[in-house]
Amino acid sequence: MRQRLLIARCLLHGPRLLILDEPADGLDPRGRSDLRSILARTRERGVTVLISSHILRELDDLCDQTVILQQGKLVVAGEVADIIERYEVRRFVYQLRLLAGGPAARELLARRRVLVEAEGVEDGCETLSIQVQGGEELMADILAELCAAGVRVVTVSRVRSRLEDVYNRISDDRVA
Repeated sequence: MRQRLLIARCLLHGPRLLILDEPADGLDPRGRSDLRSILARTRERGVTVLISSHILRELDDLCDQTVILQQGKLVVAGEVADIIERYEVRRFVYQLRLLAGGPAARELLARRRVLVEAEGVEDGCETLSIQVQGGEELMADILAELCAAGVRVVTVSRVRSRLEDVYNRISDDRVA
């Protein structure tokens, strides 16, 4: 609630420039969603919003443009979509939505040495986020095998790279 109050206080006087440092810090998922809506409406009113954050996954959805600094030096700057396209990380991550056959799918994926990054449930379907080393041709082969094994695949969608992937690719940060 304190973070929400601070954001409201910043907007109260109708600024032309809004500078926020870690605005989503301490907010629950609903609060983060509300923050995105508030900032979108604020930008629509012509207010320039400058956000400083190390949580890059949030900046994908909040920002039109970004600057990545490392050790006080400019590494990359520009529109978020352009930066992601320019530094596209060819991770080939896909999200599968399954009606049935989750155990068979996991077994087949393990045999193919496919990394399962995340599992969940969405709209009553089991979801698997997988990383395929080999590109779209390999994914097509895996999909055919899943279907042949009786796995009922509803959708397969490629997950685009995000700012966090770009940062990891260009980062000079090293753990000593």
